Amino acid sequence: MSLIRAIGNKLHELPQTELDAAEIRSIEQAVLVHLKKKDLGQLRDSFEGEAFLHARIRAFGALRAVQETLGLEKTPLTPQHALRPQRSIAVGKACYTILCGTADEYPIFSEKEKSNSLIIVQQLSKSRYAVCGKTNKPISDCGVQFRKAGIRGFYFDGLEVLVDLK
Repeated sequence: MSLIRAIGNKLHELPQTELDAAEIRSIEQAVLVHLKKKDLGQLRDSFEGEAFLHARIRAFGALRAVQETLGLEKTPLTPQHALRPQRSIAVGKACYTILCGTADEYPIFSEKEKSNSLIIVQQLSKSRYAVCGKTNKPISDCGVQFRKAGIRGFYFDGLEVLVDLK
């Protein structure tokens, strides 16, 4: 089951953000230069290149959704930020790891991120993101069962422990 199916009818109540076409083009351009590809067609010929591009768009979109929802200053979209978007954000005295799920799977976190508080974001389309909520304490203290995600880490499927972001 995917995160989006678990959210169900609450989706329309969640704060949503959309990256504009210029932001997506900037990320695509930074990835093309980084991977030394001539154009998006050449990039799409490589599964790894396509996956790298989508991961960067997803990570930057999740960050932007959290920043807009909280009214924080937006991270400028430089090539450096496009290639290595922030995965964590400070809110007051707390620091949160931002995890983004896709239409196909729940967000994944690593072993070392078990001791972090999380903000969960759902990617609705290439450019649209919904902020699902946050954990008030480290995920390891929330009573959530961890499902292994192969060598990548653990799936976050503890929606019941999330509270509103604001």
